[in-house]
Amino acid sequence: MTSRNMSIIAILMILMLLTMPAAAAAGGVMGMTIQAGKSTQAPGDGAGQQPTQAPGLANQSQAGTLLQTQTQDQLKACEPGTACNGSELRRMVAEQEQLINAAADQQIRESNTVRLAVHTFTIAAPLLGNESGRMLGLAGQVNTSAQVTLQAEERIQTRSAIMRALFGGDAGAAAILQQEITANQERITEMNQLIDECDCDPETREVLMEQVALLEQEQQRLRDLAQGEVADTGLLGWLFR
Repeated sequence: MTSRNMSIIAILMILMLLTMPAAAAAGGVMGMTIQAGKSTQAPGDGAGQQPTQAPGLANQSQAGTLLQTQTQDQLKACEPGTACNGSELRRMVAEQEQLINAAADQQIRESNTVRLAVHTFTIAAPLLGNESGRMLGLAGQVNTSAQVTLQAEERIQTRSAIMRALFGGDAGAAAILQQEITANQERITEMNQLIDECDCDPETREVLMEQVALLEQEQQRLRDLAQGEVADTGLLGWLFR
């Protein structure tokens, strides 16, 4: 082998020795990159990863669901012709009161005062919870009593002038009024107790108390009427009393 050939071989061996560390380093970097790619997952690349909802959005969603549930419960509890809350109760009472005030006759307006109260107690009964049945029962009794007192009052109003001059007022009609007044006063007392103990909103309680006050005013009016009939003896009425 010539010296020239030996020189070429030596150069090739030197070149191989120089390139081997670079290749090894490149292979190590590539291996690290592949391994890192296996162990590290970029955000959003995972197919099975569930999206995480922000805490604020989650709270808003829960609040919306709760409000929707409460609204649905109110709609279920509110039957047609009844009030679901105090504000709606006041609106319904105002509408009924406008119809009553449209009556031209004074006596009709006075008797309709009781009808308005009965109407209010009826549509507000569901708001009283467990006491709703008792309030409905009392309202029915007051309504029946109003029909009785209306008939007695009509007897008094239609009594002839001659009968009144001779025998005074209608004592029988006055006795009916006094009997109904006593019974209604007991009912009013129980109504006040139910209102005081009811688990209802303040506006509902206020509307009901206003109607009870109107009932008390009506009882006082009937009481005055009855006392006036008893006091009117006429010329001969004192003989029969």
